[in-house]
Amino acid sequence: MAVTSLWRVKGYIGKVIMLANSEFVIMLNQASTDRIKLAELLNISDTQISYITNVEAGRGLMKVGSALVPFVNKFPKNTQL
Repeated sequence: MAVTSLWRVKGYIGKVIMLANSEFVIMLNQASTDRIKLAELLNISDTQISYITNVEAGRGLMKVGSALVPFVNKFPKNTQL
């Protein structure tokens, strides 16, 4: 499940519960209001929040079970893919 501005969606409460119960979540660059709510909901530290604050494409934070794992996923730009 990728996280994208769940807080702005009408009827967000069910989505928040679903997010809190998810075993696998990928978080990319997030707006400041979303980061605050994600930090509260998923118990993310300030250091971990830095991985989803003003970051380049391909960088973020994964929640896998109870672990939070930062990642960098860069692909070469000069390929035929």
